[in-house]
Amino acid sequence: MNSVEWLYTLGYKVFPSTRTAETDIEIFRERPPATKYSRRGWHGISYAFYDDDNNYGPTWKRIEVFSVDVTPVGLIEAHKALWGPLAALPPDASAADLLERRRALIRTFRVLLASVGIEYTIACKDDEIDSEPGGYGPACWEQIAWVLEAARDRWLARGVREACGFQLERDPEDEWRGIRSREEEARGFDDDDDDSDEEDYY
Repeated sequence: MNSVEWLYTLGYKVFPSTRTAETDIEIFRERPPATKYSRRGWHGISYAFYDDDNNYGPTWKRIEVFSVDVTPVGLIEAHKALWGPLAALPPDASAADLLERRRALIRTFRVLLASVGIEYTIACKDDEIDSEPGGYGPACWEQIAWVLEAARDRWLARGVREACGFQLERDPEDEWRGIRSREEEARGFDDDDDDSDEEDYY
């Protein structure tokens, strides 16, 4: 394989009306992905691409570059626009209250993705799973399999949880494994080693 071109960028803007200005349309024609959705009131969600800088031809490797740009303030503002202000947690908030706040913010993020046809399930508890578009579940065959993460590392889900103010117990370990996997990919490890490593990972 000589190379694969893969890149995307996601962002959103809360408009005071349903009319889109020409200046907002122009931003979609700009590159690189890292600079989109950073001005004129736009908020970044995430971007990712394969780094082809001095990486091409028969020795091409899948060097994934990515960023999660969604912020706590941005999610709270989006929640306000969609459903009203996010209720403040009481001083004696219970575990159920904390979980519901997590779900409210995660739900807000998922609606942002759903507005452009992307279904992405993000766990709020350790016994739940993250599922990319077209992944697992009873309705997966009805979904377009958008590739938001090139590897099987769910870095987007972890980044969104962090923006929502929480982590799962497994997140630090999964992050470390993802870093190790990308480092090995950049070094060009053998495909057979890759398969066994994925089995250990999952």
